[in-house]
This record gives sequence, structure tokens and C-alpha cells, in this order.
Amino acid sequence: MKKIILSKEFIFRFIAVVLFIEGITCENYRFLWLLSSGIVLGIYYGWYNDLIWRPTGKLYPLFPYRAHQLWIHIICGIVGSTSLYFLLGVININDQAGTLAKLGLREFILFVVALLAYVGLLPRIIWFFSYAQSIFSKS
Repeated sequence: MKKIILSKEFIFRFIAVVLFIEGITCENYRFLWLLSSGIVLGIYYGWYNDLIWRPTGKLYPLFPYRAHQLWIHIICGIVGSTSLYFLLGVININDQAGTLAKLGLREFILFVVALLAYVGLLPRIIWFFSYAQSIFSKS
């Protein structure tokens, strides 16, 4: 148990969860809390992407590949935390009926982007659509 708690993976996740909860519950500096949680998760997913998605569990050693992988995850974490910030600006806990009346397609898209970024799948979705010309082209 001590080995798990002291591992880098656990520490990154724990810090990201603490920053995320602070960003949701704290009105002051909400954007900075959420932005820092997105950056921490971006660094985590960028470093450990190969361990998560590759069956061998080895990190790919080539530097440009690793740098691109890290930066795309950090940028997607920033995009996700920013979309969550805008989404939380719309939600009013005290007026739930008014909040539901204001929700539309824009808020749904913000929610999907934030969800995909926080679980680390936004770069994979971007990668999929960048190589999906044959799916959407007319045959």
C-alpha cells in the first residue's frame, strides 16, 4: 500500500483531484485551480500515455514523439479545464430550474470536451478525426 501511495502515478492523480475539487468548490481563483488541474492531468497523461495504451507497457524512447505526446495532452488539459470553467459559470445550484432552461447544445459540447479532456481521451479523439478523411469522404 505504501508503494502505491508513494508512486508518481498516484501522486499526480491525487494532486489533480485535489485541484479539481478546489476548482469546483472554491469561487475565488476558480479558473486557476481548474487550469492547474488540467495541466497536472495533461502532464500525467502525456508521460504515461504509452503505459496506458501500449500492450507492452514500455515508454517509447524517441524524444520528438514523447515531446509531442506531452504537449498535446497538456494543451488538451488546458482546453478541458477552460471548458469546465465556462460550464460552471452557467450552472447555478440555487436556481436549478433556471439553469436547466439555459442549458443547450453549447453547454453539452463544453461538457463533452471537459469530460474527454479530464479522462485523457481528447488527444485520441483529435488524432482519430485527423486521420478519418476516408470515413467522411464520398466514395
